[in-house]
Amino acid sequence: MKIKLQFKDLNNFELDLFESFCSVPVIMYDKMIIGTYTTNLDLLDRTYNQLPETLKRILDQHQTRNFYLKSSLLTITGLTAYNIDIGFDKKTDVLHAGKIFDNFDKERGHTLITCACFFPSGSMAIHFQALGDIFLEFDLKDVFFLNDVKEFYEISELEYKESDEINDQDYNEITAIICGKK
Repeated sequence: MKIKLQFKDLNNFELDLFESFCSVPVIMYDKMIIGTYTTNLDLLDRTYNQLPETLKRILDQHQTRNFYLKSSLLTITGLTAYNIDIGFDKKTDVLHAGKIFDNFDKERGHTLITCACFFPSGSMAIHFQALGDIFLEFDLKDVFFLNDVKEFYEISELEYKESDEINDQDYNEITAIICGKK
């Protein structure tokens, strides 16, 4: 099941892309499209209300509004300016791309996305100003949960395997619901 969420307020951006991987943005006219992987999504009420009932039930079972996406497509419309920096080495090898459109508003702020870039491999910073909306598209089968990320990184190898099995169970349960087997 494909899900498409719309984010209205760019100041309360609900996506955490800091620890995720992204593709190099594709820009067409005033639209930017970015492929994201291992994205953390922490939903506010207005976005939660856009979810289908199937995903709402799964979130209620986990007693959270925070989940991860294996892959998703981020679309930003109504660009007025953008600046993309991809760094390989902190001292050298930085790629820059940017543009300011005619409808750029100097009084309006901008949004920053910081993430890792797949190809070329390195860190990426995207600054943009947009008058349009942000859309996030993903498949329900790409949703997964980490109940406590801090604890996840502190556990031993044996516990890691057990935790990994639990996450696989969550993923398998979601997949079974999607396929109508539950």
